[in-house]
Amino acid sequence: MLLSQRRTKCREFTGPTPHSVALRAKFPSRRPVDHLILDRQKQDAAREEIQDFTKNQQSFNMKTWWLQTSDRRFLQGSVQRQVGAALTQQEVHVDQRRDREMIQRTERKETD
Repeated sequence: MLLSQRRTKCREFTGPTPHSVALRAKFPSRRPVDHLILDRQKQDAAREEIQDFTKNQQSFNMKTWWLQTSDRRFLQGSVQRQVGAALTQQEVHVDQRRDREMIQRTERKETD
């Protein structure tokens, strides 16, 4: 199609007499009349869904954080108790060894 044969989509067209102009009717919109309201409702529903998901995720994160810190504290307390028990047992063994050495020294001195 040549450029000169192409018609523009103009709503105005001239009539048979000079200076007579008419307007063609607009084509009906493809969107329904309340499309803006429907779009807004869809956006609001999506926003509420995201907010609910975010709220649930934050709650879950808080619970997970609390469980992890509690487990860490319990583990640290258990390790501290075990280390303390091992140290006291070591001290008891050292004291027993000292006592045995003292007894052996006194026995040697008595035999000498």
